[in-house]
Amino acid sequence: MPKWFNQSDALFFRQHFTEDEFRDFQKQKTGLIDESIKAGIPIEDIKHYWYKSKQYSIFAKTKDIDLKQSIDQLVEVLKEVAPNKERLQREQYQQPVLFCLSPSDIHFGKLATKEETGNQYDIDIAAKRFIDGVNGLLQYIECYQIEKIIVVGGNDILHTDSLLNTTTKGTPQDVSHKFYDTFNRAFQTYTLVLDALIQIADVYYVHCMSNHDYLSGYYFSKCLEAYYSSNPNIEFNTTSSPRKYVHYGLNLLGFSHGDTAKDSELPNLMKTEAKNSWSKCLYGYWYLGHFHHHIRKQENKLISKDYNDVTIIKASEELIEDKIQVQFLRSISGTDAWHNAKGYKSKPALEGFLHSPTDGQIARFTKYVK
Repeated sequence: MPKWFNQSDALFFRQHFTEDEFRDFQKQKTGLIDESIKAGIPIEDIKHYWYKSKQYSIFAKTKDIDLKQSIDQLVEVLKEVAPNKERLQREQYQQPVLFCLSPSDIHFGKLATKEETGNQYDIDIAAKRFIDGVNGLLQYIECYQIEKIIVVGGNDILHTDSLLNTTTKGTPQDVSHKFYDTFNRAFQTYTLVLDALIQIADVYYVHCMSNHDYLSGYYFSKCLEAYYSSNPNIEFNTTSSPRKYVHYGLNLLGFSHGDTAKDSELPNLMKTEAKNSWSKCLYGYWYLGHFHHHIRKQENKLISKDYNDVTIIKASEELIEDKIQVQFLRSISGTDAWHNAKGYKSKPALEGFLHSPTDGQIARFTKYVK
C-alpha cells in the first residue's frame, strides 16, 4: 500500500467501493501525485480533486484547517515550555517616566517591489525596520528614568488573516511569504524586542484588534502572552475589546486601531468607558494606527498632519481647552501596489512617547527607518 493510505481509508473503501473501483481510485490517486510532482505542484497545496468510476463521479474536498483549534493548542504548548524568569530588581527613580511604544501597522508579510512601487518591503525588511526603530528610540530616551514601558501589539502586525492571503473581510493582498513563515518571523522579532525592553523596565503589553488580522493578530498576541506566562516582568492585556485604557499618574492613555469608532467620538468614549480613571487624570491621549501617517487632533481640531514628507502644524494646542489628544501614528511598513496607485505614500517611521506621572506627555520621538 502507498504511504498515504491508512486503516481509516481501508475501512471507508471496504464499505463503499468494490475491489475494481478501489484499484481504479488507487491508480488515479497515484497518477495525481506523480503528475503533481512532475509539474512542480506541492502535494500539500492540492485541496480538492475529481474521482471518476464507472458508476460515480465524485468531487472530493479536504477538510478545512481549524485555525482556532490549532492556535489554542499552540498556546497551551507555549505555556508548558515558557521559560521561567525571576523578577528583576528595579531602581527607584527620582523623576520616573513612562515610555509608550506603539509599533503601528507593521504588516508582516506585505509585499512591495521597487519596480512597481518605488520601495521594497517583505518580512526581512519589516523585521529589520522594527528592530532598528526600537534601537533608535531607545538611544533617544537613554537619559530618562524609565520606570514602565507600554508596548502596543496587534494593530495590523500581520498583513493577512487567512491562508488565502486576504484581510479579515476577504480583500486579497500581495504577500511576500506563506502565512506560517510570516507568523514565525513576526513572533521571533517581537520576542527579541520584548526581551530587550524587559531589561530596561517592566513591560505592559496592550493588544489592539485590527482590520487586516482581526483573528490572526489576536492569536499572535495570545501566543506571546503564553510564551511570557512565567515571566513576572511583563503583563498582558489581550482581551478582544476594541478599545483599551492604561492609567498612569495623571495620564489616561487610550489605544485602538483607528478603524472602528470615529476619532471625534473617542474623547467622550474615554470619559465614559474609563470614567473612574478619568476622574483622577488631567491629561488624556489616544494612540491610533490604521492610516500609516501622523495626524494629531484636539477638540476635533487638526493640530498637525503629515503630507508625504512634510508635516504641517496647523494650530497651537495652547489655545485648545480640552486636554484629550487623538493621535494617529506613523508606520514602518512599505507602500504596496494598491496604495502606490492611489498616491498614498508616507515615510516609514516608528514612534515613541514619554509621559510624566504629573505633567502628561512630555516628549514625542520619531525614528525614521530604511
